[in-house]
Amino acid sequence: MQAMRTLLLSLVTGSLHLLVLSFRRRRSTHRHDLLDLVLVRLTPEQVARAEAANRARRHITHALICGPFGQMFGTEQRCRKHFDSWNPAGERAVFPTLFRQAVELDDFAIADFSNTDDLVQRLIDAQYYAKERSSSIT
Repeated sequence: MQAMRTLLLSLVTGSLHLLVLSFRRRRSTHRHDLLDLVLVRLTPEQVARAEAANRARRHITHALICGPFGQMFGTEQRCRKHFDSWNPAGERAVFPTLFRQAVELDDFAIADFSNTDDLVQRLIDAQYYAKERSSSIT
């Protein structure tokens, strides 16, 4: 009987765990995907947190969120320059296979307000490995 109760409890907790995971997965589809390139106009509170985290010499107004690769904070001009270059639908499209889409938002929840120091190198490496994988498959 104890073994049956333990099995039943593990089945219930396992299904609850799967339910929580599926709920999280569904919830995350409403937000932007991890592989989106997102240009964000920061709120005053986010500006203060970003400037504190990065010891900014210039006034930070925007962020460029590059999915799992990292993020950068800076002026609109600096972030937009990279956003336009890395946009997969753009004319230059430096990293055409890394991002699903590029979007501009005024409201975005940011967890980490520090610049990713080696962001460009991470993107270059990811682009290189993506090309390697695609050439080895064909």
